[in-house]
Amino acid sequence: MRRYNIKLHDKTTSGAFVTDGEPTTMHHGTPLAFIGAAIYCPTCKSAGVIVASGPRLSVSFRGKQAALENDLGMCKCSPTPRLIASQSAMSQSLDGNALTRQGYTPMGVPFLRHHDEQITLRDRGTRRVLANIQYRLKDSSGIIASGKTDANGRTERIATDIAEHLIIEIAPAH
Repeated sequence: MRRYNIKLHDKTTSGAFVTDGEPTTMHHGTPLAFIGAAIYCPTCKSAGVIVASGPRLSVSFRGKQAALENDLGMCKCSPTPRLIASQSAMSQSLDGNALTRQGYTPMGVPFLRHHDEQITLRDRGTRRVLANIQYRLKDSSGIIASGKTDANGRTERIATDIAEHLIIEIAPAH
């Protein structure tokens, strides 16, 4: 995923424009905008600021985080407008691993923040449900659930705040 840097005078989807930039950090002679930089919106006739939205690298200049395309221009408009980059030469690139670490899919879409799953256990060969079978579910921190599957081969519901890889252990039949 590539996100382009925002500069002084760049616009938002509502027609607002950036009125503040860092004078020591330029792109072709124009100061770069930063999170917290001022905007003015002629549509709703209000001042506002740039607010970070979406994945990004931790890049700052003079202690200020870089503003990127699709960050929010917080004015009085509803829905909140997004920033549009006027240039396509200076950007941040995030690969799938960087996006995943920040809670996004490889396409930059946020993961659901709460996961609530119920797993159905099936025989690998016959695909029949494994009813009334002892199981244990483990994540990277250890055992998070154990019990016996129901008549339909389902485990208890597992809730996590982030996507997790689970290991399922099934007790051998006696």
